[in-house]
Amino acid sequence: MDVTFVTIVESSPRGQRQLTDLALALRTFGGALADAPLVAFVTGRNIASVDVALGPIELRPLPPPDPAHPRLRRLDAVASLAESAGTLVLLEADALVVGDLTAHVGNTVAAVHKDDRPMPDIDWRRLYWTFGVRPPDPGPISVMNGLPSRPLLDTGVLVLPPSRRDALVASWTAIATELVRLSNRYALDFLAPPRWFDRFALMIALYRDDVRFEYLPLGCDFELSFDYHPSVLPSADDLRVIRYGPHMDDRGAVLSSRLYPWVDPVIDRFDRVLAEYLGHRYRRPPRRAIGSELRGAIGASALYRSTAGQRVRAAVRNVRSRGSRG
Repeated sequence: MDVTFVTIVESSPRGQRQLTDLALALRTFGGALADAPLVAFVTGRNIASVDVALGPIELRPLPPPDPAHPRLRRLDAVASLAESAGTLVLLEADALVVGDLTAHVGNTVAAVHKDDRPMPDIDWRRLYWTFGVRPPDPGPISVMNGLPSRPLLDTGVLVLPPSRRDALVASWTAIATELVRLSNRYALDFLAPPRWFDRFALMIALYRDDVRFEYLPLGCDFELSFDYHPSVLPSADDLRVIRYGPHMDDRGAVLSSRLYPWVDPVIDRFDRVLAEYLGHRYRRPPRRAIGSELRGAIGASALYRSTAGQRVRAAVRNVRSRGSRG
């Protein structure tokens, strides 16, 4: 199977650890795709070196992102891989491959459905109508409340087959650029926050260009800091990619999760491999501090991410700003 994994890492010690973790996990637990090439785009100066023992890894420079729209840099990365004839699998830098993804990598655009940006129905319709697209009907089950919700693909783990990929990426990029323009001109942030522009732009491009897509199982993109509804949780055996977010120590070991302790044996399996690779004596990393865990849980909650929550935080920032000027 012709598959290339793609990621973007920062030019920093943390970025170096993330790339090492991703490559080591892929080579160890990736199954039939364990030897697939990995292209790592590095923002800023290049990471000094990559261990040849971690398999085929190509480093490519990528200009630093626009601070207001950091996630849109992945579109530049994908566009530069137009020469790749096979399927691209985009992974966030904090992705840890813990199982074989072969069964989920096919000839269809695919990603996990995550509606972690709740919006009123009128805002959904307004967003799609802006681009001349009929709003899709609710269908997929929400990972937040277990009820039917609007389609929204998370781009943290995204499968892009070669068929129609160039046209889709061009459309995706154009729509994202227009969202940025509308946001700057009409303060569209409450409708579609900048950090989610890539998700909304992708969905609009898929529907406008009539490109077929599929939903990956939640186990293919399981975020440790996300507050999932109990009815959608996968089993430990169904996990294929874990997104650890801030759950990493200064050696690169992934920390245990307070939200999902049943994932700890999977994390522990990787941390043992990492300790052996680094030549360290294995010791199980501690859980995150309760304060950090609470902040992560609050940040992932539906209320915090809701339109009302964003408006409250914006009002508080404005009050603080006026107070500091006074």
